[in-house]
Amino acid sequence: GPMIYKTYLKIEHSDENIEFWLACKAYKKITSQRKRISMARKRFTSYIQPQAPKDINIDSPVRKAVIRNIEEPTQSCFDEAQRIIYTYM
Repeated sequence: GPMIYKTYLKIEHSDENIEFWLACKAYKKITSQRKRISMARKRFTSYIQPQAPKDINIDSPVRKAVIRNIEEPTQSCFDEAQRIIYTYM
C-alpha cells in the first residue's frame, strides 16, 4: 500500500508528494484552531513556500491560494494542492 509507494517515490526522488498528501490528511483531523495555525505554517514552510525543502509540484495559482488560505487556516486550506498531488500519484 502507501508504504511501498512511498519507498518507490523515495527512489524516484518524489517522496515529498506522498509526504505532503499524508500530512494534509492528518491536518484535516486537527480540531484545535491554535494547533491548526501552527501545523498550517509548518506545512507551508516545508512544502509550499518558494525554495521549500520538500517543494511540491503545484502551479502558481494554487500556491497563491494556499498562501491566502493559511492566513486564517481552515480544515480545507490545502485541499486544492492535495487534490493536484493526488493526481500525480
